[in-house]
Amino acid sequence: MDIALDDFNKYGCDIYYLISNKKTAVEVAHAKTGIVFFDYEQRKVTSIPEAFTEKVVKNT
Repeated sequence: MDIALDDFNKYGCDIYYLISNKKTAVEVAHAKTGIVFFDYEQRKVTSIPEAFTEKVVKNT
């Protein structure tokens, strides 16, 4: 499985997945998850937390 993050905006990003058969390298599935950060105390969408950005940049 390959995973990539892209399409960053002020409030979130997308996570893309590519699943392949390890023996044959045939692509089995593509998937995408949209992430939007939400502040439950203020009950509204919020900017991407700095801790998340630091982890993503650190691991690329």
